[in-house]
Amino acid sequence: MNFMEILKKIVDKDISSFNEFKFKLGAELSPLMIVLITAAFFLFLYLAGRSTKGLKSKRRRVMLIAFRSIALAFILMIAFQPKIELRETKELKNSMAVLFDNSLSMSLEKDAKKLSRFETVKKYIEDNDSYFNKLEEDFNVDYYAFGKELKSTSLSEFVEGVNADQSNTKIGEAIESLKKENPKAEYTDVMLFSDGNDNGKISGFASNLNTALDKELFKKYVKSLDIKIHPVITEGEEEDFPDIGIKRVVADKFGFIRTPFEIEVHIRINGMKGMSSVPVALKEGDNIISTETLVLESGKKDYTVNMKFYPQQIGKKVYTALIPNYSKELIETNNRKSFYANIIRDKTRVLFVVGSPTWDERFLRRALKSNPNIDLISFMILRTRYDYLNVPEKEMSLIPFPTREIFERELHTFDVVIFCNFDYGPYVSRRYLNNIKNYVEKDGGAFVMIGGDKSFLAGGYFNTPINDILPVEISSGSTLFSYGKFNPVLTDTGNTHPVLRIDYDEDMNRQLYEALPALEGINTVLRPKRDAVSLMNHPKARNEHGAAPVVVISEAGKGRSMAVMTDTLWKWNLPYIGIGGSPRIYENFWHNALKWLVKDPELDLVKLTLKDTNFSAGDAMKIRLRVLNHKYQPTDSAKITAEVKTESGKAIKLDFKKTDSLGEYTASFTPKEEGIYSIEASARIGKKSLGKDIHPFIVEDAQAEYQELELNRKLLDDIALMSGAKSVTLKNGGFSENVELDTTKEEQLLGKMEITFWDSKVNFVIIFMFLMMEWYIRRKYGLY
Repeated sequence: MNFMEILKKIVDKDISSFNEFKFKLGAELSPLMIVLITAAFFLFLYLAGRSTKGLKSKRRRVMLIAFRSIALAFILMIAFQPKIELRETKELKNSMAVLFDNSLSMSLEKDAKKLSRFETVKKYIEDNDSYFNKLEEDFNVDYYAFGKELKSTSLSEFVEGVNADQSNTKIGEAIESLKKENPKAEYTDVMLFSDGNDNGKISGFASNLNTALDKELFKKYVKSLDIKIHPVITEGEEEDFPDIGIKRVVADKFGFIRTPFEIEVHIRINGMKGMSSVPVALKEGDNIISTETLVLESGKKDYTVNMKFYPQQIGKKVYTALIPNYSKELIETNNRKSFYANIIRDKTRVLFVVGSPTWDERFLRRALKSNPNIDLISFMILRTRYDYLNVPEKEMSLIPFPTREIFERELHTFDVVIFCNFDYGPYVSRRYLNNIKNYVEKDGGAFVMIGGDKSFLAGGYFNTPINDILPVEISSGSTLFSYGKFNPVLTDTGNTHPVLRIDYDEDMNRQLYEALPALEGINTVLRPKRDAVSLMNHPKARNEHGAAPVVVISEAGKGRSMAVMTDTLWKWNLPYIGIGGSPRIYENFWHNALKWLVKDPELDLVKLTLKDTNFSAGDAMKIRLRVLNHKYQPTDSAKITAEVKTESGKAIKLDFKKTDSLGEYTASFTPKEEGIYSIEASARIGKKSLGKDIHPFIVEDAQAEYQELELNRKLLDDIALMSGAKSVTLKNGGFSENVELDTTKEEQLLGKMEITFWDSKVNFVIIFMFLMMEWYIRRKYGLY
């Protein structure tokens, strides 16, 4: 008879549904109290024993000690309040998903005698019922087919009715959908049957793993899926697939008009015996703009062809690299690859004047020099015109600042003038400052002042012509400079303005800036001027006019101006340099600022944006249109005219609708076939045109799926490793090793019952009875 059966007889209740029990103490006593009560119990026993030494009869002594012990034991039980907790529990199985890749690349086969990857997976399922039955015993298993999208299935339905016909392989998106559609399932593992030819998010992260930052982003994305991914790699004879395909085209996303634009065309050649060379062409529309001949080498599969052309027009362009189709090829749709590039104007000429060497000057000069679109002329003040050196001028390497040449003869040749922590007094006369004012207001130039202990009011610019074009008001009574660390806060306008836009997702854009290191020190000014826009403010510093601005921009006559009230923006450079990547936020800030300052066409008032430039047929595209008024403020009163043009020239009208965000309009479009498309949108307010924008995009289904025919084993291995799992190989009808799934199980509490004994009246009767019996015997035998 076990304890539960004995307990059932004692309590006289039905406890058959409970399968666990444990003893607990009901009294809420601290560990110290438990020790003290237990010590007191043994002390009383000791004293009881000691008090019986006067008795000669051993039997009588034992009887007295027993009475005292029983009474104390019941008192101790009442103090500790012991109870038995009965629990009804149930083991819960972990949930897992099995994903079958049913994309087009899984259907590849050399001839009818050999199974494709997809058929190999189906045959394994048919021949291994016992494996999947055991899997379903240990786990709650859900089955899905995925390619372009995720679809629920069963083993029988998959084997009998699912074909490898999906135009994309999107592993990351499939797992995201899996977790989104089944949030309560809490999957611990995913078994992934795939060839790894991904063309979704994961391949985007994994396409370039040359730097620590790229590797970290890839790892971060896989870990964000928060699930162990166990790839099952289906071996085949891919090396025998006869094919010539363009794997990818490596090209910059922007180029310059009449400047060499270089690209790399990566080509994979497989099983094409007897060929010695392959012609490669580059087209813009119907025009061939460059050609190269690829000479083949015996035993070599991967080639890179370098091509160059000279763009002749500004704007967003789509170019196509292509090679001829050959009769031997298994696939012909991968013989062309289109890519997108934005062609912009030639170099922006920048005059950079620095009051003294600083970290800010160093990093900004490096950022400007790194942009091939910028022609930088910089001057750093290392001596003044008042310095006296007893050395002939021709023998000195340090020359006086050439103010007349710069601010009279050459000023009009610059697009932007930047003063970085520069106090003009010792070097530049007031009439030269007036020249700068006219250069901005009348000639349409641009001016930037960067903070520091020699800028703004500290640089003596109050009540000067420069003060007239600055976007902020300074006062002779203002504090010159405020020290202390701070993390600037983006204003609502700043978060959407092109100067500070790093990511088109507003929440992500704000998060990117919030994650940057703190800045230190700020030039204090009264406020932004009436028509100026503050993009970034100090989080705490305020005056009677509001928060202290950090970055402010404004129109200034025909030109534009910007004020940066700190000289520590260079700290934004550090997070990316430190982990081996590029300082993209710092550099993008200044490159975007210069684009806005010189009124780059890319920042026009009418701006089309797409989530991507490459789509698949049948994808529902969301097209966003941003419209600003002539004050560069968002507007929802514009009249929009827009259409999509197909590669064949067919025009399809678009209907843009207002969104909840001011100045934002959206439209939807679903391309039906492959090709190169373009969207053209124009806007006007009343009779006044705001301009138009044209945005091309690419629809290439099969090309995306057939970029590579071979298994991408490395990608699958990396996914497994970064998710904390391991890939296995499906070969000769079985797995190369066991799939190490998470077999730990959780317990679900269905019910519980507590049984107590200490609170019975009988306990108090027993305590009283044994204490009275002890007292009586002690009195009888003369003990006290």
